[in-house]
Amino acid sequence: MSKIGFIGLGNMGGPMAANLVAAGHLVAGFDLVAENLENLAKSFEGVAKTYAIQAGREVRVVVEHDKVDDLLADKLAKEISQKIESEMEYPGQIKVTVIREVRKISYAK
Repeated sequence: MSKIGFIGLGNMGGPMAANLVAAGHLVAGFDLVAENLENLAKSFEGVAKTYAIQAGREVRVVVEHDKVDDLLADKLAKEISQKIESEMEYPGQIKVTVIREVRKISYAK
């Protein structure tokens, strides 16, 4: 019996991995859809936009600056990380970056 790592369990990869299991191989499957990672992060209050980058190895979370202060941004990063750990399967680690930006503009005339 061989140990096989299989990345991508979608329409094509899922049946291929199942055939390997049926043939008696030990298969460790991995499938991370970036959209799932983005949607998980979007489920938190105060999140304006999310971007899964680096093939799902990082999620950048842009928050509404008037609803999320610096302390809440720190807490939010930890809570998103914990939710990823409890609800998703992935190898290695996923970096969560919360971005809270305020721009003030003035013109000298």
